[in-house]
Amino acid sequence: MPSFDFIRQTALYIDRLYVYDPLFSFYNPPSQYSKIMSEFFGFKKNGVLDRPKLRKAVEYLKALTPFVVYDYVQIIPFQHRPDLSKGVKIFASENQYQFRELLPNKIRSWFHDRVTVRSMQQSTSSWVVLDDLHPCRGIFISFQGSDSRGGRIYHLFEQEIVEFDQNSGKYTAKMQLPSDPPEQNYFNAWVEQSINRASSDIFEKTLS
Repeated sequence: MPSFDFIRQTALYIDRLYVYDPLFSFYNPPSQYSKIMSEFFGFKKNGVLDRPKLRKAVEYLKALTPFVVYDYVQIIPFQHRPDLSKGVKIFASENQYQFRELLPNKIRSWFHDRVTVRSMQQSTSSWVVLDDLHPCRGIFISFQGSDSRGGRIYHLFEQEIVEFDQNSGKYTAKMQLPSDPPEQNYFNAWVEQSINRASSDIFEKTLS
């Protein structure tokens, strides 16, 4: 959901702004992939309605009323979800560019100047966001002035190729999330990759 500062600023440049309906997520069931990954990471859901989240969504929609009345904001019950029927997408950056090629230098620098990265630690039932950044297997990335969803979570897996088909390009791999932290330089490279991926994702969603 875009912030109200963003909505007011863009009113000077565009004729209409389409905003995703935050209530849609309450009746939009998660994909099978999402369920599996949530179970793996320990993000337990007991099926109980998240009333604080619902209240925030309703308050947000209510505050949008003046923009909707003047036909500047249009709310649509749609959320892009990747098609996982053909498998999960794998992203790679050529020549060890750490995904820097995803955005022009000035735009990428703008995001880097506003980013906060914190380590995460696994607890008995979920993952906890810590106050500092040190080598670990999970990080939480947020940007100053970003929307109310807070941030993005990334995990650093280790992968072992079990089988590879030269003809089709398909492979089978085993992935695990070790309990021991990665080496410092490897961790630093992964953090930069994650920041660049998160920056590109926000940039693309803002323009779409």
